[in-house]
Amino acid sequence: MCLDREAPGCYTRMCARMSGQALDLQIGDERMALIGDGQRLGLTRILTRTRTPTRAPEPAAAAPVQLRTERAIILAILDGELSLRDAVGDDRLAVRGPLDRLLILHAALADYLHGAVRSASFPALLQRLRSLHERETGSMQ
Repeated sequence: MCLDREAPGCYTRMCARMSGQALDLQIGDERMALIGDGQRLGLTRILTRTRTPTRAPEPAAAAPVQLRTERAIILAILDGELSLRDAVGDDRLAVRGPLDRLLILHAALADYLHGAVRSASFPALLQRLRSLHERETGSMQ
């Protein structure tokens, strides 16, 4: 998805909010570091074979915010089957970090979603997420 081209205002706001922020993000067995510099977001994959990292870049190791979930949970939230509040409340979406950083992440996520729903490429990205989930689980939705 090209949020920077398709919804530049949302992308600019998201990047500004994430300036100097680091997020250690794990979705299933895939772990990434998301780091903002005020102009753009950098995403670095952290090599894993299991849920324990074998190598982590320094910013991810020191990331003040950590988010852990599964693709199925993300899809349930996007499909309206599960609220973000319930996912966090029952730890299906585990979020850890200082409150001020969590609020920044929440606002940046809102910017992303506002841009995503206005972007022509988002449906294809969502379909790729569904396909990955289906391949991993062998289920068809």
